[in-house]
Amino acid sequence: MRSAIIENGVVANVIVGSIEGSIPCADAISIGWSHDGEAFAPPEPEPVDLAAYAREKSWQVRVGGTTVNGAPIQTDGESIALITAMERLAERDPERVFEFDSLSGPITLTSTQAIAFSVAAGDWVQATFDRRAAVLRAIEAGHVTTTAEIDAAFVDVIMPWPS
Repeated sequence: MRSAIIENGVVANVIVGSIEGSIPCADAISIGWSHDGEAFAPPEPEPVDLAAYAREKSWQVRVGGTTVNGAPIQTDGESIALITAMERLAERDPERVFEFDSLSGPITLTSTQAIAFSVAAGDWVQATFDRRAAVLRAIEAGHVTTTAEIDAAFVDVIMPWPS
């Protein structure tokens, strides 16, 4: 048998057994729960900084990778820099052919394809920033009030999002 020791309406300790003044409680009851003299209630959840959560979610999505022309790619800062460098080389040498190491293996790209590939990757990265800005505005306006809504906003950053 478990019992709760209540101080000022809040569970201060939970013990096995009972002592004078303790109240029998279920296994789920823990320190911090409230007791109104009749029933236990869980503590209020800590408030979540939705803007910070949205920034973190945006970053996770941005560096989590995407698929460009059927090729899965990494989209962390270093990978995007390498893709951008490939684009710059392709602009300078239109006859060059590139071997790009996608997550599913090497792919061969002409200069024209390398430029289009880089633009598509850059567009995707920018879409994560655009989505983050839209979500932050929606949080500020009170239209987004939960982490679940933020998660839903980042499921597909390319598709329109009804903020």
